[in-house]
Amino acid sequence: LDTPTTAFSVACALREKGALEQALEIAVSGLSLSGYGKARLAEWTSELAEALGHTATSLQARTTAFAEVPTLADYMKIQELADSVEWPKLKKKLLTSLRKEHRFSIQAAVDIFLHEGLLGDAIKVVDDSSSYSSAPVHQVMEAAIAQRPDWVINNARRRAESIMDEGKAKYYSYAVAWLQFVHRAYVKIEQSEKWQAYYTRLQQKHSRKRNLMALLHIFE
Repeated sequence: LDTPTTAFSVACALREKGALEQALEIAVSGLSLSGYGKARLAEWTSELAEALGHTATSLQARTTAFAEVPTLADYMKIQELADSVEWPKLKKKLLTSLRKEHRFSIQAAVDIFLHEGLLGDAIKVVDDSSSYSSAPVHQVMEAAIAQRPDWVINNARRRAESIMDEGKAKYYSYAVAWLQFVHRAYVKIEQSEKWQAYYTRLQQKHSRKRNLMALLHIFE
């Protein structure tokens, strides 16, 4: 057994033969190996260990899965498996890891931080992320409109203006989506007149971009 994938194959074969404890033993040993497939093996190991009543092993395996590929589902499962003494320490460790290493798990970090009511952390995750991977940014803006409308306005304006100023016609729909957040945030803070002034300046500045102007009519 030299990789997690090999260990997973052997463990699955043992499980199919009804050798559940032996399957679990092989799976646990596979989690100490380096290589592709560790997250999948860790989740499988956690599920089997839980079914066999080995809660501590299930928790350890689930924590390994989270370290490999963080998800809100695994985060909540870890909370479910941990006892009231373990959970506060584990929670701190998991959140700290997300704050340090969220570059490749932006969606998971956003899901978890918002789940915990940590809006500031969620904002930090998406503040400078790509405007073309918009789903997690939109998610944070939805949550932030009530509490941080100023951030929504500044961040969404920057994203929209970058697209419009560069004349990226195929991305104008993205720009309009960002402007919708700007509009909603201005309305939220009861400054519709500022939105109207800003919108008028946009129309004047981009009046020759017919494709964009056609999309901007939704604000009239």
